[in-house]
Amino acid sequence: MTYKLETVKILLVEDMEPMLILTRSILDIFCFKNIMVAKSGEEAYKIYVKERPDLIITDWIMGPMGGME
Repeated sequence: MTYKLETVKILLVEDMEPMLILTRSILDIFCFKNIMVAKSGEEAYKIYVKERPDLIITDWIMGPMGGME
């Protein structure tokens, strides 16, 4: 299956604002346009269920629900 970078749905999960800005900037440079952002594991799960992203980039250590849960 071939993807166009503009249509790939990415879920970015990060609770630290500087890292969120940096990661989002890198994705923008590579022309990813459909980027969803969550600042907690709970918020990410809700977005995942609704949107079914193609790729999830997550922080592993967040409270109370981390990226591996």
